[in-house]
Amino acid sequence: MRNNTKDVDNKLFWNIFKGIGIVFIVMGHCNPNLSKFVYLFHLPLFFFVGGYLYTKEKYLEKPWDFFVSRFKSNWTKYVKYSLLILYFHNLFLHIGIISGVEHFRFVDFVINTINTFIFMGQESMAGALWFVPVYLASSIIFSFMLFYINKYLNNKYFKYACLFISTFLLGGVGVYLVNKGCVLAYNMQIAFLVIPFYTLGFLLRNGIKDFLKLLNIFVFALSVIALYYIMNNQLLSVDLANNVVSNILLFFICGVCGIYLSLYLSKIISKLVHLSKIISDIGSYSFEIMAFHLLVFKLIDLSINIPLLINNTAILNDYSRFPYAYEKAWPLYISFGVLIPYFAFKLINIIKKKTKNHV
Repeated sequence: MRNNTKDVDNKLFWNIFKGIGIVFIVMGHCNPNLSKFVYLFHLPLFFFVGGYLYTKEKYLEKPWDFFVSRFKSNWTKYVKYSLLILYFHNLFLHIGIISGVEHFRFVDFVINTINTFIFMGQESMAGALWFVPVYLASSIIFSFMLFYINKYLNNKYFKYACLFISTFLLGGVGVYLVNKGCVLAYNMQIAFLVIPFYTLGFLLRNGIKDFLKLLNIFVFALSVIALYYIMNNQLLSVDLANNVVSNILLFFICGVCGIYLSLYLSKIISKLVHLSKIISDIGSYSFEIMAFHLLVFKLIDLSINIPLLINNTAILNDYSRFPYAYEKAWPLYISFGVLIPYFAFKLINIIKKKTKNHV
């Protein structure tokens, strides 16, 4: 299997890709019309890039090492950020940006803290992090699939054939479970469903040389048109967090179209010096944006309503809606939902570096 080192080492490009992906995530959570479009493809982007960035030279014979490397960074961030949000539960309830939940006692904080360590955090503000255990599960499924293919087969053509068959079978397990409405612990049925996107990324890295040269505006336009047509005619409804995929075939088609769309946009942005650095930097903080953008939405709602909230139950009930209160405020949700977590954690990292340099 051939390795495209030039593109693999282009950290700027893949951070741009992740930056575009996280912007789509935020868009999908702040306006129903936007969500109808981006939900068609936004999560497959991250499984695709996970497959692309899989380094077979390093991990092919060490699948557990691959999983551990993914687990360390993702679990640590999941726990830290989820606990941070959890410990503000009562404050959020008091100021009204969450509702319909109980005031936590000490024992409730203890229980939820323990649950957070095993990926069972329940805070709505951190709800977007449901994705993390699914991502980790798909990573280990994919890595062990490659490990056994490489272990028992020597001929590269047999390896490719077995990779396609294994991907089809594992994806088929996900298709069956989703179609039957089966919900496994941690939404593991989705981990099987998205394996084809993982494989697609892996094959693109290892099978196509200089693939960026193959991206063109004609196919990009066709991808956009196809996605718009499917959305406009309501041919597909997707909500992976709730195990909803109304048409499996269209789900995979839309996933591929969305990946192509994002690759082409990444190619264009990578040529724009200043914009490419910004989007790339945003992509490097995609986990932090994923974790905190819903909280930012509600803080925006709070800031809009502070002058109006006093003794006004109707407004209070309106602004407590989750994940956002006002559809027309979507430009604020997108811009601040991305930029506030980005700048906050960038500043934290700058302070950490300066502190280390002075020690």
